[in-house]
Amino acid sequence: MRIGVDYYPEHWDEELWVQDARLMAKTGVKLVRLAEFAWCRLEPSDGKFDFAWLDKAIGIFADNGIDAVIGTPTNCPPRWLCEKHPEILPVGDNGRTNPIGIRGHRCFNSPTLREYAGRITGKLAEHYKDCRTVIAWQIDNELEEISTEEVIKKIYEEGVR
Repeated sequence: MRIGVDYYPEHWDEELWVQDARLMAKTGVKLVRLAEFAWCRLEPSDGKFDFAWLDKAIGIFADNGIDAVIGTPTNCPPRWLCEKHPEILPVGDNGRTNPIGIRGHRCFNSPTLREYAGRITGKLAEHYKDCRTVIAWQIDNELEEISTEEVIKKIYEEGVR
C-alpha cells in the first residue's frame, strides 16, 4: 500500500516545501495530491498560465521519492472568472447567487464553466503529459451541485433551443 496526503504548496512559503517533503518521505508518504484548489495560481488572469511553482513543488517531491496526483482545480474558479462570467456561480433555492470565496462556488451545468474548466484541465494535461512523477489525476474535488433544479432546468432548456 502507498500512503498519500494532500499538500497545498500555494499556501506555504517555498522554503518550507523541501522540509515538508523530507518529513513526508521520512514518515513513509509515497504520494501527494496537489493543485485541486489552485486555479487562481495556475491561471492568475484570463489565458495567462503559470505552472512554474507547481513544477518546482513536483520536482521537490520527486527528489524525495514522492509521486504526484494532480487534482483538477475546477472546484474553485478564480475571482477574475467569476467576475467576468457570474453565470458560472451556483444559485441557491432563494434565487440568490452564492458568493465567491466558498469552496465549490461553481455550477457544473454552466456551459461557460465547462469551457473554462476544459481549458485549464487541457493545459495541465498537456503540460504534465510526459512527467514521470505525475502518476494520476483526480477529477475535481467534492463533486456536488449547489445550483437549484430551476437553474439547471433553465440552462438545459437554453441548450436545447
